[in-house]
Amino acid sequence: MKGHNSLLKGSSAVVTFAVVSLTVLICASPLLQTKFIPSSSANTGLVFAAGTGERVSLNKSIASNNSSQPKSTSSLTGTGAASNTKTLQYITNARQLLNQTVDAYQKQNFTGALVLAMKAYLDNFEFVEAPIQQHDKTLKQNTELMMRSDLRGQIKQKAPINDIKTLIGKINVNLDKAEKLLSSQ
Repeated sequence: MKGHNSLLKGSSAVVTFAVVSLTVLICASPLLQTKFIPSSSANTGLVFAAGTGERVSLNKSIASNNSSQPKSTSSLTGTGAASNTKTLQYITNARQLLNQTVDAYQKQNFTGALVLAMKAYLDNFEFVEAPIQQHDKTLKQNTELMMRSDLRGQIKQKAPINDIKTLIGKINVNLDKAEKLLSSQ
């Protein structure tokens, strides 16, 4: 029994170290400077001030914690029409957020643009990666790389707006392909 208790203490130390490390990473992030403010407007669900102080509004259906959206990819792999509709909604949300990314970037709200791009990927595309991969692994990998790495990198480097628009155009072409693949299920 003594060995079992020391194993638990060791696991506790590892978990504590991981939590502290994650906290340090989050606190060092430039996104920590972003202030999220609940909106009283009926047209927006969330407004945040970031970077240059520009206000960026997110579509209410995207920003809200909509309980109709699945919280894990396990419900996305079903064959039912409701599951497919939810999956397709994530693609629509990602596309809308990418369009908002361009708008924020054009206003030189680089921090806001980065947050929107990350939300398009983390809160939407990530939920459709598994279903897309079942049909077209290359499409999934290319889209993921463009959204997760290329777009964020260009925004951080403050690339010319035409480069951002071109990249988002390519991402949207891939999202269109994914939507067709998943619609035919």
